[in-house]
Amino acid sequence: MSDPSTPKTKLPVPYAGPERRAEMRIWREKVDRRLDDGSATMRHLRAELEENTKATIQVQSDTSELVSLLQSFKGAFKVFDLVGRAAKPLSYIAMACSALWGLIAVVKGGGAPK
Repeated sequence: MSDPSTPKTKLPVPYAGPERRAEMRIWREKVDRRLDDGSATMRHLRAELEENTKATIQVQSDTSELVSLLQSFKGAFKVFDLVGRAAKPLSYIAMACSALWGLIAVVKGGGAPK
């Protein structure tokens, strides 16, 4: 006994005649053409990437020279900072020595200069 609510349909058999083969050939040519275009695009992109890589390497070598120069300046600034930190106390010592020398000169000389 079959269920009357389910229709009995046969699945159609795919058509494989000459028209179908012609459609497949056209479809295949389109796909091949797109694949060839994609391959050409990839070759072009690889060539551009190679040129870009060469330019990047050149920029990197130029930049590395600039970075080394700036690092040497950084070292020089550290030295100047150290000299500046040492000069501040030395200036106080020099002022004290000159004040003491002036005091001695005044005492030995007998008073203020006229």
